[in-house]
Formats: sequence, structure tokens, C-alpha cells
Amino acid sequence: MSAETPESLMRQARQALAQGNARQAKSYYLQALGLEPESPDCHYGLAATNFLLGDLEGAAYHFKEVIRLDPMRAAAHVNLGAVYNRLGRFEEAAQAILRGIQLDPKRAESHYNLGIVYRKLGQFEKAVQAYLEATHLKPDFYDAHYNLGNLLMELRRYAQAAHHYKLALEIKPDMEKARAGLQAAEQALQEETRVLAGTDTAHPTSGTAAGDEAAWQRTLDPQRDGATLVRLHQAVIEVENLCKDYCLHVEKVLQTGLEELSGRLLAPSEGRVGLEKVVDEFGLQVERLRQLQKNFQELMKRIRDVSSTLFPKS
Repeated sequence: MSAETPESLMRQARQALAQGNARQAKSYYLQALGLEPESPDCHYGLAATNFLLGDLEGAAYHFKEVIRLDPMRAAAHVNLGAVYNRLGRFEEAAQAILRGIQLDPKRAESHYNLGIVYRKLGQFEKAVQAYLEATHLKPDFYDAHYNLGNLLMELRRYAQAAHHYKLALEIKPDMEKARAGLQAAEQALQEETRVLAGTDTAHPTSGTAAGDEAAWQRTLDPQRDGATLVRLHQAVIEVENLCKDYCLHVEKVLQTGLEELSGRLLAPSEGRVGLEKVVDEFGLQVERLRQLQKNFQELMKRIRDVSSTLFPKS
């Protein structure tokens, strides 16, 4: 019987993992590591196995060993960041994930993990941008759309939140938590619209003539109108962020799809089936652009409503 090699032991470890036996996999990886202590693949397998077993410190140690032996392996940096996140070491997590993104900026999961960390650090705008980047790189990433929806709800950007909940549901219609989020966003949006329009705000009454009512409409009082002005300001910020989302979608998703479609039309040698798939995907991206336009129109209507309330035409 031939002696086991590091390669054969790691192969058995991967088979054990596929069968759900992480402890057996760890045993094989440790045997392989004893034969080849400087194997980055063996350290990577041990790190992943320790993570599955809940040994976060062990996982961090072996991911760092992978980085020492193979500094250009982007996945090791990102996964080390994920481990640091679980350990509550958020600053270190962000640094590790950012390094992984520098090495491989096209992995949607890396930006998704960065969004999670930024949110925990309280850096909400950076978290929004990280989640957006994840969805642009992988438009069917429903977890990223859902997490982004939750974050936008916290930031009171209800129209944008509703948009990303809808995208999550388009991809995964049975995602009940996204459906609940969409309902909450739409309800909050309706409530905010009523407040901005002034239908939930009682006009002051003093028993004076109608001229006093006109003066109330035309004169802003920071104490009386402050809450409405704050909401107006928030709506304007939401429009700005929605415009950024729109531009990113056009630049990074729609433009790429258009280039691919043009290439297929100019060189249709790859077959009709491939072309139809590209056409369908391009149609989906155009539809998402229409949804962004619809959200923009709704936001502008809200701003016009509050403006007409605060500054009525004479």
C-alpha cells in the first residue's frame, strides 16, 4: 500500500467536507500539513474547516498563514476579513477585505462582506456604496439587495429601500423577509408623503381672519415647520443618492450589457441561444432602469408637494 501524499490527504479532506464531516476533514488536513507545512492550499483548507467548526481564532491563524505564503490570494484576505467580522474586530475586517478587493475587484461577495463591516462600523454611506457595487457586479445577488434595502430603511430612504426589496423579490419570489421589508418601506413612504404634503399637520388656529392663514402659508417658522423642512432635506438627499444609483447602473451594468449585445450582433457565430440569453438579460437591465426612473419621479413629486405646501402660489 502506497504512502499517503499531501494531495491525496487534501482530496480526502474535501470529500469529507462534501459529506458534511468537518471534523474528519480537519484530521486529513492536519495530516497533510504535517507532510507539507508550507502548503498554502492546506492552510486554506484548515482555515475553512475551522470556520465551519466555530474555531474562529484557528481560522484566522490559517488564513494569515495562507497570506504569508501566497500574498496575492484575494480570497484569503476577504475570508480573513469575514472571520475578523465574526470576532468583532471590525477595523481589521475592513482592512483585510479592502486588500482582497484591491487584488480582485470583480468579486461581488467581497463588496458584500465589506458592506456588512461598514454597516457595523457605522459608516453607512460606505456600506451603501459597497452593497451597490456588489449588486452591480452580480445583479441577481438577492441577499445584497435585501441587506441594502434594510440599510436604506434605517437611513429613511424609503423609495430606494422599496426598489431593492423589489429586486430581491424578482430574483427570489419566496423571500418573505424581503416581502415584509417592501411592505414596511411602502407604508413608510406613504406616511412620509402625507407629512410632506401637510395632510398630517394641523394648521394653527387663532380665531383671526383668513389673512392669518395666508400668512401661515407664506412665512416659515423654524420651530413650527422644522420637522417638515428636515423631511424635505432628507427627500432631496434621497434624490441625490438615487441619481448616483441610476448613473452607476447605466455605467457599470447597462453599458456592459450593451457592449456584449453589440458584440453578439456583430459576430453571431456563437449561436442563437446565446444571443437570446443576452437579449433577455439586457431587457431585464432596461426594466430595472425604468424602475429607477419611476422611483425618481415619485421622489420629485414628494418634493413638489411639500414645496407647494410651504410656498403656495399667490
